[in-house]
Amino acid sequence: MTRWIHHIYLKDQDWVEYEPSIDVSWSWRRICKVRDKLASAFTANYAGMLDSYSVKRSYSWFQPDGGRVPWYSLVWNRIVCPKHAFLCWMSVHGRLFTKSRQKKVGGLTDLECYMCGCEYSKKCTGAVNEWIEGRLVNWNNWEDLTKIRGVSMLTRQIYFATYAALIHHIWEARNICRLFQYVRSPNVVLREIQFELKTRVRFLLCNLKYNNYCNILFRIWDNFEK
Repeated sequence: MTRWIHHIYLKDQDWVEYEPSIDVSWSWRRICKVRDKLASAFTANYAGMLDSYSVKRSYSWFQPDGGRVPWYSLVWNRIVCPKHAFLCWMSVHGRLFTKSRQKKVGGLTDLECYMCGCEYSKKCTGAVNEWIEGRLVNWNNWEDLTKIRGVSMLTRQIYFATYAALIHHIWEARNICRLFQYVRSPNVVLREIQFELKTRVRFLLCNLKYNNYCNILFRIWDNFEK
């Protein structure tokens, strides 16, 4: 790939001073724009940066400065399944394509829930909440939910993973109802959440390096199944 770029684009020109011609592809033009941004950030010692280039340092420079959001540990922790984390991340940003959002885009006038979503969500939450001993009392408030106290960090992570799974399965049940006119029972949702969390935890156990951590996780899961 590098040889191809030198042969097609650079043609023995210096990368720092190279200027793309008008007939190059849009992707190559974007790469050059990124180079220019980095050059403007390190003008004082640009040559030195090239001598000791760091992808991590460059990536960090592109990220906006800001404090950690209150829902960080809820979404991004080791126990949460990746597909649950992604949907939970969309939810906290208000990006799920609900009927309310569809109305803002235009063309939708019917805002009636497919399956009386508020009541359905409460029933699913109640079933999960009973399973984990009432830890989702303040589940409508991200910040309060992340302030669970009186348990170990590992247990908190499992609670957060449970919540992320709950969001995913409620959204999945909503889409199934919309497409197939079938409403899943809250107990079915609970069993699916239990199965996925159990599978996730066992997968992680196979990859853990410390026996003590493994033993703690086994004890917590045994308590969950009682």
